[in-house]
Amino acid sequence: MDFQQHHGATSAGAHTAPPHPDPYGYGYGYGHSGYGPADDGIALGPVPDPTHRYYGVHDNSKPLPPLAGDSGIGVGVADDDDERAAHSGSRVPLTGGGGHERRRRRHKSRWRRFKWRKVPYFVWTASLIQVAVFVAELAKMGQLTGSPIQTKPSFNPMIGPSSYVMINMGARFTPCMHAIDGVTDVPDLKFPCPNSTDTASDVCALGELCGMGMHADSAGPPKQWWRFITPIFLHAGFVHIGFNLLLQLTLGADLERAIGIVRFFIVYFASGIAGFLLGGNFTPDGITSTGASGALFGVIALDLLDLLFNWQLYLNPVRNLLLHIAEIIVSFVIGLLPGLDNFSHIGGFAMGLLTGTALLRSPIKLRVQDATELTQIGPPEQPDKPDSKGRSKKHRVRVAKFKWRQPQEHFQNRSRWWYGWLVVRVAAIVLAVVYFVTLAKNFSRGGGNCSWCKYLSCLPVHGWCDQGKITTTTTSN
Repeated sequence: MDFQQHHGATSAGAHTAPPHPDPYGYGYGYGHSGYGPADDGIALGPVPDPTHRYYGVHDNSKPLPPLAGDSGIGVGVADDDDERAAHSGSRVPLTGGGGHERRRRRHKSRWRRFKWRKVPYFVWTASLIQVAVFVAELAKMGQLTGSPIQTKPSFNPMIGPSSYVMINMGARFTPCMHAIDGVTDVPDLKFPCPNSTDTASDVCALGELCGMGMHADSAGPPKQWWRFITPIFLHAGFVHIGFNLLLQLTLGADLERAIGIVRFFIVYFASGIAGFLLGGNFTPDGITSTGASGALFGVIALDLLDLLFNWQLYLNPVRNLLLHIAEIIVSFVIGLLPGLDNFSHIGGFAMGLLTGTALLRSPIKLRVQDATELTQIGPPEQPDKPDSKGRSKKHRVRVAKFKWRQPQEHFQNRSRWWYGWLVVRVAAIVLAVVYFVTLAKNFSRGGGNCSWCKYLSCLPVHGWCDQGKITTTTTSN
């Protein structure tokens, strides 16, 4: 897995290129997913006069001098559709009392946006929920069996509760989710109970094992569809949650800072659900699956897309690509071991590629080709200092705000490359929808009937691919 760091903060807007340190903290642009750092960048529009008194000596402990009349210039993080020269850029005098107040409010608003971007609220919140749920798992396991760690009838190598407790708390377990011939239609069939330490004697009805609204006398087939979502917050043990949180709080947090909470939220949950949906169709019915691995493989896919979309920003892109490919291959090979749901990894990674293509900014090469005028701004260009991922710190853009009342201007003067990438985005969205609809319908009909698909999640040695099949035995009192 990729634990590399990405650093970034929001980019500054127009008239923010003084040769002194930025006291407001947003002179460091996004270095991830196409948000270029803001020290030596490119801009669309005229070049500010370096002899202007705004660029003179400035006391960093005092606010910036007033600047009146620049309300028509858009400021903020650049989107694909805004990287054009959409403003006239006429120079205005640095005088006027009203301009100072507007300037102060504008800087205050930017600082709030900067802080919102800087803190990965979603990753922190999701991680806290996952830790709280894991503590609840241990507490329930201790209450039911007397020990928070499963030691009977076998030891849990992840150092955590039994799979029966996790099923009762919302793990993906297909007998609780849809009808299975010979399993859910047999009312007298017994399963291990959540408090089982001896599967031969501690048995109960399927409804008691599933819980979450099901009962021993529940009629009709089970329909707990939410088990495609709840397993994201459940983990099999300390080892499981430890590795997941390590990746989530490093790479995941950096990606959320780079692309924003909304897009990261969509990719994270879409990938997590997609992974459990694929596994629900093709894993054996007796397999219990939990964890945020599917969602995190979607995050790994985002990291790969960041490299491909911003290839020119990396000092050693080929080396980085080879490392990404090696890490992904190793992760999928490890997923072939018993106890790991490689279908969740594969489904999450595939959905991460689709949603990332649809939501991330276009490749930087296309953005530069779509620009009509590129002009160097700010202080003289300094030697590039690579970030933690070896990316060159370049490419800041000054943008115009999107005109919601005149959306037709959004499509004017676009190059064929821009429209070509728009088609790619739409195709990615369509494929994502087809993925969910097809697998959901297939699952409602009993799941996939693929004889070779099981080998995507197991190695055909020592009977590993036969694990998880539900077998029944007849006993007499």
